Amino acid sequence: MGSVVAVVYLAPPSENPWTWAVYNVFGFTAAAAIVVGVHRNGPQRRGFWYCFAAALAVWAVGDVVYQMQYFVWGRATFPAPAGLPYLLAYPLFGVGAYQLIKGRISGRDRAGFLDAAIVSTSLALLTWSFLMRPIAVDESLSLGQRLVALAYPAGDLLLLVMVVRLISTPGAWTISFRLLITAIGAQVLSDVGYAIVNMFTVYTDGVLDAGWLGMYLLWGAAALHPSMRAVSEVAPDRAERFTPSRLVLLGAASLLAPVVLTVQGFTDPANIDWSAIAVSSMVLFLLALCRMGGLISSVQDQAAQLRALAHNDALTGVPNRRA
Repeated sequence: MGSVVAVVYLAPPSENPWTWAVYNVFGFTAAAAIVVGVHRNGPQRRGFWYCFAAALAVWAVGDVVYQMQYFVWGRATFPAPAGLPYLLAYPLFGVGAYQLIKGRISGRDRAGFLDAAIVSTSLALLTWSFLMRPIAVDESLSLGQRLVALAYPAGDLLLLVMVVRLISTPGAWTISFRLLITAIGAQVLSDVGYAIVNMFTVYTDGVLDAGWLGMYLLWGAAALHPSMRAVSEVAPDRAERFTPSRLVLLGAASLLAPVVLTVQGFTDPANIDWSAIAVSSMVLFLLALCRMGGLISSVQDQAAQLRALAHNDALTGVPNRRA
């Protein structure tokens, strides 16, 4: 279904206002679908779904304003009027994701928090070095323009951090949850692609629009699927698992700082961002140290439990012959 809609959207000329009208219909329909899904499926926690619906509605308003600027006003300005609703949508997405994270955690989740912090620190370094820093040092922009331009990658970084934290939570991976994560991923990838393209030229329309359209479809599907009732439920059996894939992810995240240093050293050795790389390296080292300490403590606790089971009677707790 989503593929068919994307083809229909991309097939007509982009200058056709009816093409954009279809796009807008899907934007507001996705927000309405979340409200419908909440009432139809009746999840126990509803607040974060309403935050997501509000964020999509505000984002769709931004699409309408952007298209009015393109078709009606016929001129481009920066900051653009559409920037206000787009930027307002990011905090709404963030609040909804934060509420969902809290719902998926029962008690403390120190390991998940540290894992998310390690990956998020590396993503923050990448975002700053390759997206935000070029904007911050661009003297052709006024201070206000730079602040607005920096707000977009900062919003995407917020979404990335929330996605990483959601992935590290012990909650169940239902179909709805997977669709939700994919929806946020599609949005971030399109936003980042838009920022990269605009570093070299001016983006008008194309495949990135299909990514934002896919975001709307995925959000609607996530809310309408019956498994959305379990999105905010906790699965305690996954809380302390340390899988090989997680180890690879944390290892790759910890190596991003020297990778950034190497890339900058080869491409622009005169402008290496020493301060950001140094700070992120120290933060990553401390986080990895805390994570290692947590693992050691967990192993010691398990060893103590096994020792107690081996040296004491299971029924009475009295020391046995082995003790």
